[in-house]
Amino acid sequence: MDLNKYYAVKVDLGEGKILASDFLVAENPKVDAIFPAANSEAPDDSKITVVFNRPMVPLTTLDQLKSQNIPVQINPATDGKFKWISTNTLQFIPKDHLKRSANYTVSIKNGFVSMDGLAVSDFQSKFTVLN
Repeated sequence: MDLNKYYAVKVDLGEGKILASDFLVAENPKVDAIFPAANSEAPDDSKITVVFNRPMVPLTTLDQLKSQNIPVQINPATDGKFKWISTNTLQFIPKDHLKRSANYTVSIKNGFVSMDGLAVSDFQSKFTVLN
């Protein structure tokens, strides 16, 4: 089957009963990108942004998502907060700034599940913060 195509299915259950449905073939949920980009240099006032290829949270108010457990590890540890800026984009906002002259690793861990109930594979990206 081809990705991003709709298919229709009909099943004859006998006795004049037919079950019909259609579905979309889509790739598994994954991280499309993390910014700052991998192997790049970034200023210390950067935010860390994770973009997924499909919706991860419902359309809702931001207050309802604040308490959600976010399976992202940022090293070196940096004070800040996570905020969903769209249904498929998560942003880490440092309390003050990223640590200067540091090599950062952003790891997406087990626990992310898309809105359609499929798990996201682990993902890792590294970048350096300028002095």
